Amino acid sequence: MFYDLKHEFLQKIFTKYFSCYNVVMVRLKKTALVSSVIFGASLLTVCGFRAYATQSSTTLEFTFEPTLSLSISNTNLAVNDLTPGTFGTSSNITVTVNTNNISGYHLTAAVGNDTNYLNTNLVNANTSFNFASLSTSASVSTISTDNTWGYTVDSGTTYSGLPHYSASTWKTLKQTDDNTDEKTVSFGIGAKASLNMVSGDYQNIIQFRVVANPVPNEGN
Repeated sequence: MFYDLKHEFLQKIFTKYFSCYNVVMVRLKKTALVSSVIFGASLLTVCGFRAYATQSSTTLEFTFEPTLSLSISNTNLAVNDLTPGTFGTSSNITVTVNTNNISGYHLTAAVGNDTNYLNTNLVNANTSFNFASLSTSASVSTISTDNTWGYTVDSGTTYSGLPHYSASTWKTLKQTDDNTDEKTVSFGIGAKASLNMVSGDYQNIIQFRVVANPVPNEGN
């Protein structure tokens, strides 16, 4: 069993205008069998009479409600005033996971949707120019291809591309094996523009998803 939370938000590179998409949280109520208490039968002899103890059983049950939530510190993720010929970066947002799942969680991200953003490019409706998602991970100093963009986590200097949301595998941002690890990730983007890039707003949607890891059934 797992719990899946998806958060979409509109990413713009040049302006601070942002549209926030819906957040959906699913909580599953799980009823687990704890134990059975059985009073065993035994044969007794009392004053020459044969007597039998009675046998009965009872089942104890409890309800456990795992929790899982995902939030972001700011829906505005933008590279403002990008200078052509240089690599510009955004301010970071904080992605926070809260869970009591003892097996931890898997936080992933992807870009796009199935309506307006059918690929991983940052697009402008007024021009055919766009920013392509980085095909490989690279440090800022080695990114030579113009009109590209990528993401980084925890204020790193290496940027990578994100897959489209329809891909079978999303990009892992953080994975834990218990609920004691740090539950926040710092997330930012960067882009490099060519000298002849058309001015304007280039945008897409980034989606974050967190899934609780399965809990082993140690009773079997």
